[in-house]
Amino acid sequence: MAKKNFEKFKQDLEKKKLAKVYLFSGPQEDLKKEGLKLLCSALLPPGSESFNLDQREVNQFEMAEMVNLVSTLPWGASKRIVALFKADQLKLEQRHQLAELVDKVPETTCLVVTAEKIPEAEILFKAVQKAGEVIEFS
Repeated sequence: MAKKNFEKFKQDLEKKKLAKVYLFSGPQEDLKKEGLKLLCSALLPPGSESFNLDQREVNQFEMAEMVNLVSTLPWGASKRIVALFKADQLKLEQRHQLAELVDKVPETTCLVVTAEKIPEAEILFKAVQKAGEVIEFS
């Protein structure tokens, strides 16, 4: 799928056109957080965020835990959201592991990966593009 901007992403959410994996790319951290908030509003029943939203910073990244979080079934909702912030700061090997996980995200989970810049030629970018959508926050 082609890259989209924030406005197109918001339109898709309003139409309930949702992907199971997103890469939020670009320097606008506040807009990325706003995008995650909008995604939560679209996918999660009010009050279920504490059960169905898991957020991890890059320094908390452990592949086994990410696999576990993505595989966990939602509670009181049809989907759950797992977000990993600043994935471009992961080591290349870790980004390759994350790319493998992207292919295995079940329909019950929405994986959101944020990064300032991940090269389009990189395996993680290609995996997200194949399984979901890249949203540009520039």
